[in-house]
Amino acid sequence: MSRPIAVLLLALAPVLLAADAERKEPKRVEIPQFVETGVVGITFVSPETTQAVAGKDAATLLDRRSAFPNIALHLCNKDGTEQVSLVNQPGDPYLGFSLAVVNAGCGGGAASPRRLAKVKRIKSRRGIYLGMTRRELAGTLGPNFTEAQVKDYTAIRYGAKDIRQYEFLKAFGRMAYTAEYRLRDGKVFSFRFGFENP
Repeated sequence: MSRPIAVLLLALAPVLLAADAERKEPKRVEIPQFVETGVVGITFVSPETTQAVAGKDAATLLDRRSAFPNIALHLCNKDGTEQVSLVNQPGDPYLGFSLAVVNAGCGGGAASPRRLAKVKRIKSRRGIYLGMTRRELAGTLGPNFTEAQVKDYTAIRYGAKDIRQYEFLKAFGRMAYTAEYRLRDGKVFSFRFGFENP
């Protein structure tokens, strides 16, 4: 190392150390009971968990012509009876997602979905799955929902739209969180949850 560079580094050492000392652990933010932040082991906006679950080649599975307005990754359970579509929205990191849509069947989308050999049933991080009863759903996510009859199904909706009331929105850098669980004959047949980006 040349002498001028060494002198410069020694001169900057106190500034660098002070800046390092000012870095703090991120503040832990309480996430409300009704908020989902992942599915089948994939955590929202976490490319690492996407690759851990879908494989290191997950980028080759991206559906750039999906029915969603943005890029999606489609994954199915091992027997091909359930599918989750993870949607990458503006502001999400590459291979990070902030919206999940779960339906019966396997094969929706322009790209072929990957079957996850270890996944018997598509479940959200809090354990929501297709076929769950209304009572089980409300017992897991809590009573703070709205309910509406829509055509031939019942929609149970949870949401958070006030950054001042819900600190987790600010922590995730998002404007709102919404979730909709569709029930027919008292059981969940489809659901979606995720963040709206600024």
